[in-house]
Amino acid sequence: LGFFSAKMDDLANFIPARITTVGFIFGAAIAGYDYRSAQKIAMRDHKNHKSPNAGWPEAATAGALGIQLGGANVYFGEIVEKTHHRQQNERARSRRHQQSRNFDEKNR
Repeated sequence: LGFFSAKMDDLANFIPARITTVGFIFGAAIAGYDYRSAQKIAMRDHKNHKSPNAGWPEAATAGALGIQLGGANVYFGEIVEKTHHRQQNERARSRRHQQSRNFDEKNR
């Protein structure tokens, strides 16, 4: 029963996960974040996630923000290592830093 439920969940969320990823990429472009990296990291790292669907938007977010998601988590007192979604692009980090400085200067 649990196996069937999990597979049905995977099937039901197959298209919504990908639509969400596209939305994140467009959102990153509109907000001035690194949409190219969002697309690149989503394509590269989505398969690293245990879930066939959760990796897509998670990886796109990491790419757009220039951060690493994943790593060690604690569940019920036990450390569980999750896969990493990361963007190690110095250009994305410096652009994000410049955007935050511009925002601070505008809102003084």
